[in-house]
Amino acid sequence: MPGAVLRIEEDGIDLRLNGGVLHVKRVQPQGARKVNAGEWAAEIGLKVGARFR
Repeated sequence: MPGAVLRIEEDGIDLRLNGGVLHVKRVQPQGARKVNAGEWAAEIGLKVGARFR
């Protein structure tokens, strides 16, 4: 399903796209500094199977 979280690891998160996978290493939450995507996922409680819309 597009937008679904496939994997969460220390080195980042993998998101399913239409026809592929996007590996995200860093994110920048609004009003904050850039952080490792895996750490961010743990901080916000993101789980495998969750969907971005």
